[in-house]
Amino acid sequence: MSLEEEIGMRDVTNAASRYASHPYTTHPRERPPLVDVVDTWDLPTVLVERYNAAGGEGNALCGIFPAIQRAWASVDNSLFLWRFDKWDGQCPEYTGEERVICAVGLAKSKPGIFVEAIQYLIILATPVEVVTLALLRFLLKISCACSN
Repeated sequence: MSLEEEIGMRDVTNAASRYASHPYTTHPRERPPLVDVVDTWDLPTVLVERYNAAGGEGNALCGIFPAIQRAWASVDNSLFLWRFDKWDGQCPEYTGEERVICAVGLAKSKPGIFVEAIQYLIILATPVEVVTLALLRFLLKISCACSN
């Protein structure tokens, strides 16, 4: 190994060792908090029951779609949607997939492609396929309809 390579290797080793014992930095206490918790809500009962039925052994993901004011969660092959800003008693469940859901996304539909009521699409990915779900929006209620 040349002297230049040895010096480069020492620099990389030193840089890596600086972060090995403490890989994350903390937010300084003298600064204002990064996030203010305004309010909290419980997860929908049907979602909690499905997760508990899996015994913690399944695959669970969750997120928020601010554009449609909905939170989502998947447990194995089921997808749940509900309002995150206020509870309206609805938590539709989509169970049309045989395999586990491993990614979820939201896309705005192009005008003229679908009927006017379909403004957004949910994209689900499983290990073997990608599925598009059309979201029908009427009076702030969302239902899922499978699209081929």
